[in-house]
Amino acid sequence: MSNRSLLGALISLLLITLPVRADVRYVDVDAPVSGSGNAWCDAFTDLQDALAIAQAGDEIRIAAGTYTPDQGTGDFLISFEIPNGVMLQGGYAGRGAGDSADGDPLANPTLLSGDLNGDDGPDFSNYEDNSFIVVRTQQAGADTVLDGLIIERGNADGPMNQYDRGGGMYNWLGGPTLRNCTFRLNASTYGGAVCNDASDATLYDCTFEDNQAVIGGGSLYTYNSTTKLEQCRFERNRATNGGGGALYGVNTEFDIDQSTWIENEATNGGALFGASDTRGRIACSNFMSNAGTAVSLNLAGQLRFEDCTFEANTGRNSAAVQLSSTEGLFSDCTFVGNQGSSGGALAALSASVTMDRCVFESNASLLGAAGAVLLQSSATSLIRHCEFRNNVAERGGAMYVFFDTHAAVQRSLFLGNQATQDGGGAIYMPTSDTRLELVGCRFVANTTVGDGGALNIGRGAELHAVSCAFTGNHADDDGGGAYNDFDSITSYSNCTFTQNTAGFSGDGMYNASSDPVIANSILWNNNGLSTSNQLAGGSPVVDYSCLPGGWGSPHNI
Repeated sequence: MSNRSLLGALISLLLITLPVRADVRYVDVDAPVSGSGNAWCDAFTDLQDALAIAQAGDEIRIAAGTYTPDQGTGDFLISFEIPNGVMLQGGYAGRGAGDSADGDPLANPTLLSGDLNGDDGPDFSNYEDNSFIVVRTQQAGADTVLDGLIIERGNADGPMNQYDRGGGMYNWLGGPTLRNCTFRLNASTYGGAVCNDASDATLYDCTFEDNQAVIGGGSLYTYNSTTKLEQCRFERNRATNGGGGALYGVNTEFDIDQSTWIENEATNGGALFGASDTRGRIACSNFMSNAGTAVSLNLAGQLRFEDCTFEANTGRNSAAVQLSSTEGLFSDCTFVGNQGSSGGALAALSASVTMDRCVFESNASLLGAAGAVLLQSSATSLIRHCEFRNNVAERGGAMYVFFDTHAAVQRSLFLGNQATQDGGGAIYMPTSDTRLELVGCRFVANTTVGDGGALNIGRGAELHAVSCAFTGNHADDDGGGAYNDFDSITSYSNCTFTQNTAGFSGDGMYNASSDPVIANSILWNNNGLSTSNQLAGGSPVVDYSCLPGGWGSPHNI
């Protein structure tokens, strides 16, 4: 090969292997004149000029100020359309401040605004002439990045899909990356701030505040998407006539970590609503003071909650979590101070629930059942190593289990729960076709104004308690420790009843024409040592047990 041919081959190889040089463009709305965009001293004044020439790999640095997408025309159909592979970075001081690779969004707020006339008022007034959608992406990959921007005052109230969702940002297909961005004061029919339409967007350290949707997703609406949120904050967003005050997911897979949801509001799912096979994981996140049930899942898939806190949420039904035809897995979660009307903390309706190492404390059902957990038609529910402390309801101070529910509670503590108008200071099972297994649980100082200081087992309900301890519980009526109603099917094995009291009969246990099977158990010192104080009513079968008088069996002591 000649030297000329060899040189040509080397040049060709270099052209193939060397990446195309990425350009940095500069935008400063306060620049005296619009320049070429190649430096701060020659910056564009309009972001649209930079976007028009940007190519994949380019970075656009934007100085502090307010930028609208209409270029002064007042056309509310125009958006900032971000090319694939381009990075927008805000927070720069702009002209005369030097060229730093990193902006400071707190010191230099950069606003992309849909308020084209600068006349927006409080409560979304004067939004009629705002941009439908402030920012758009289409088939954007993860290397399409928005960093350090404030996106505000979009108003997607149009008649079609392209104009009725995502007032701040609409992502179609692809999956852009958003970092350190704030979405505020945006409005729409769906997804007040952001809509991910078949788009797998990733959001890091983003804030959503004071956004609003009419139907769903006050701040974020996701459809046929995979959505990753990390260290994001959702505050005071609302859906005025629908679900998901902050987030509404349809057929969406969530991966949510270290995020916070405060004072969001909706008819259902004050913070988050998931439907139609929505699934995934929420970890290390806090849900506080949301209204309309913090998290509501309906016909969703399996959703896992890990190390989450639900505090001071309110709802018309349950306050913290409501599951309908859904599978919910909870581990190391805390529910404290939530107030609903049926299921103070959590309600599972035709749903499957598994809980490990969760704490329910000071939750309340103000107008109905289940201070902490309500299980209705829940075929398979398992609660392990959980604590229920100081929860309050009219009936079932901690739990209310009914209508074809089969549940197991293992090695859990029920302490200081209270039923204020009916039975079951800790657990109430009012109906037949319901089965509950208790293994290794402790019931301490639970109270009721009705029957069953700890347990109230209703007509036809089935209970099997193994290795459980009932201590210091009280019923104003019958059954200080447990009350077994007509035709209930109950058994107690290796259980201890002591120091329980009742206002009328059966300080330890009362059986209303029911015949429980009691084996290898101790009933002793329940309001004294009278046999009738330990066990009263019905025709219980007692064997290999310890109670005053022996109950007539040679195997008892």
